[in-house]
Amino acid sequence: MKLEEGVNKLVEELEQLKIKNRVLEILFEEVLECIVIVDTNGLVRMMNRSYAEFLGIKPEDAVGKHVTEVIENTRLHIVTKTGKEEIDEIQRINGHDAVTTRIPIIENNKIQGAIGKVMFKDIWEVEALYKKLNAANKELNLYKERLLSPIILSRAIYSPFIFFSRSLYKFSSLLAAFNFWVQ
Repeated sequence: MKLEEGVNKLVEELEQLKIKNRVLEILFEEVLECIVIVDTNGLVRMMNRSYAEFLGIKPEDAVGKHVTEVIENTRLHIVTKTGKEEIDEIQRINGHDAVTTRIPIIENNKIQGAIGKVMFKDIWEVEALYKKLNAANKELNLYKERLLSPIILSRAIYSPFIFFSRSLYKFSSLLAAFNFWVQ
């Protein structure tokens, strides 16, 4: 009976692992970012379709090759040796100045490989994003000005009257005090 329970538990765990594996495969393939995974020897173990298209190859053509044979100017194989991540680095790939990130895969304090990701396929994408953010910021400031201008305008209109009223009050107080001393 215990053997059957153990086998059933293993079968259930295997099914759960299959589901998790399928979800990870879908995520890996459906993201638009370029992602590659190498082992400790620098051999490509996985490359998603986006990265392969960026390189002009098929993902299966990259698997099993050393990453330097597939991706020019890469440092992914170096990250597997140093264990140090390299974030937002400019890397020349296929005539593009790409913004890349390389992160070691560490498990039980041992480097198992590395993940490479192209954040932006060309530096101009960063500039375009900056311009969009800058335009949005200007628009936001314009809305703030429009929202606050009635408040500022009302203060500007009423401030002289308030100042005049205060001055008149002070003057009348001084006049009253002067009259008190004169009498």
